[in-house]
Parts: sequence; structure tokens; C-alpha cells
Amino acid sequence: MDIKTLLNLFTDAKIEDYVNIVEQCDKQIQSNNNSAAIYYFRAMAKFGIAVSQQMTNKLLLYTIPVGVAAGLGTAGTIAKQSAIMQNKINKIEKHYKIADSAVKDYNKALSLDNNIPRKYNYIKVRTTSDLVGADFIFYRPISSKELLSLLAGNRKWWLLFIPLLFWLILPFILLHFYGDTDGNLDNTGLFIEFAYTLVLIICVLFINNKDKNILQKYGDDIVVIEK
Repeated sequence: MDIKTLLNLFTDAKIEDYVNIVEQCDKQIQSNNNSAAIYYFRAMAKFGIAVSQQMTNKLLLYTIPVGVAAGLGTAGTIAKQSAIMQNKINKIEKHYKIADSAVKDYNKALSLDNNIPRKYNYIKVRTTSDLVGADFIFYRPISSKELLSLLAGNRKWWLLFIPLLFWLILPFILLHFYGDTDGNLDNTGLFIEFAYTLVLIICVLFINNKDKNILQKYGDDIVVIEK
């Protein structure tokens, strides 16, 4: 399959088109065609598979535990739902590892020809995240962790649900161990409460700024279209 045919497959590509591109590029590389273009095409096709809308919706839409989202309040239920959520997140991360392979191919293409992205700057991968309520257009692959962070959006806030819940009951726990008869905490109790609150604030700020940092890092290589 020649380069023109491969390029045509990128036009309004579906997941089967991306798979076809990867297979054709694999054949070229196995036959010692180690051109920058072939690695670049394979990188973008692999990334297209990673962000295919079918997989994005199927994997990401169910990462909030149903019980937690419904406000079930018992500790046992919350712990069980958190375990379910973690299991689903692990499956999602496993799928998105293909993005890391795409980044390796992209870097290989750059090592062969640093101008390769500019030569084919019309190749892009587009996906929609219903969680964020936006379309994402990628002109280069990014790592699986960065990709998952962007596509999951504010769904990541649920990762702080348990720490926030614990923060609400922490004063009562500390009073039991470090409180006096008047209901006041001693210095140790106050220090623990202050330290936990500080760590929680840092975590909140980190999650809030993480996506902005990713977008700033890649600049024009990622375009976000709000719905």
C-alpha cells in the first residue's frame, strides 16, 4: 500500500481504518522500510485507536461508582464501590497503553526526520469526550496518563471522594484520641488536622490545574472545542 492510499485512510477515519493503517505500516517496517513517514503514520493510527469514540464512551462513561454517585453513605458500600471503580480504572488504563506505543513511534519518526509533523500537518485524530463535553483534536500522540486525564475531565474529582469524606469525620476521630473533656484538641491533634487539610488542598489544586498544564505543554498540537 502506497503513502497516498495510507493518507486517504486518515480522512474521516474509523477504528477499522486505523487498524488497517497500523497493519500496513507493520508490513512496511518488517520489510525494512524504516522511513519517518511510516513510523509517523503508525503513531497517529495507534493513537486513533486509543481515542476512538466507541472505546472512549464504553470505557469512561462508567468510571463513577453507581452507589457513590447515588449518594449511598455506609462505609462498607463506599469501600466496595471504590474497589469497583479502581478495577474499572485499571482496565481503562490498560487500554490506553497503546497511546504510549504511539508516542514511541512518534519519537522514532522525529529521530529520522524532525520535520515530519510539518510535512503531514493535516493528519489529525479527533475524538469526543462526553465527560468533559468537548471535542479534542490531536496533531500528535500524547502519553496514556495525559490522555486519560484529558478525556476523564471532572470525573477525576471522584478520586477525592473518600479523602474528602474522611476529612469531614477526622475532627471527631482526633477528639477521641487527642481531645480533652472540653472538646478541644491538643497540639498533636491540631497538627494532624492541619497537615491532612494541607495535603488535601494540594491534591485539589493539582487535579484542577493538571489538564491546563497538559494543554500548555502541547500548545497547538491539541485543540479543544467546547460543546
